[in-house]
Amino acid sequence: MGCPMHIALGLLGLLAAIGAIAWRINMAMKGAEVIKDVAQTTANLPRKMRFKAKANRQKLSAIDDPREAAAVLLLGMARAGGEVTKEHKQTIRSRMEIEFGVTPALSEEFLARASWHSANVADPADLVPRKTDFLAKQVGAIELAQVSTMLDAVANVEAESNPDQIEYFRRYRQKAGLI
Repeated sequence: MGCPMHIALGLLGLLAAIGAIAWRINMAMKGAEVIKDVAQTTANLPRKMRFKAKANRQKLSAIDDPREAAAVLLLGMARAGGEVTKEHKQTIRSRMEIEFGVTPALSEEFLARASWHSANVADPADLVPRKTDFLAKQVGAIELAQVSTMLDAVANVEAESNPDQIEYFRRYRQKAGLI
């Protein structure tokens, strides 16, 4: 009678050992999958970064309305001053409504789209050459001067312009042929 119990316990021990080995093999396979995923992600990182940079550049290239390009420049001026405040946004909207003759809803839309287009631009001054060239091809000297006046209004929301805003303004005026 002791013998069948001994065999049963031996079989149970053998099954437990096989189960433990199977569990360890399964865990090792999952670990290998994680390592493989990390390796693939790391290998694809340069490609993803190139795509992201290209997509960000194309965001700005997708602008086909001069008023939207001007909104990007105005928002860039606000960003050059540091954090974009409610006052900056209100000034941008009101200046667009006055200068472009657009509705409050359309000025809000231009501001939202400008924010989206320029969200990943690290240095706001990088917006100046691209959007000013676009504007110069689309509008005349009067409109370029109008945008200059609008930029000045945005820069002076907080009493005085900072050096980055002064440089932004100078670069715009130079690129637009206003100086």
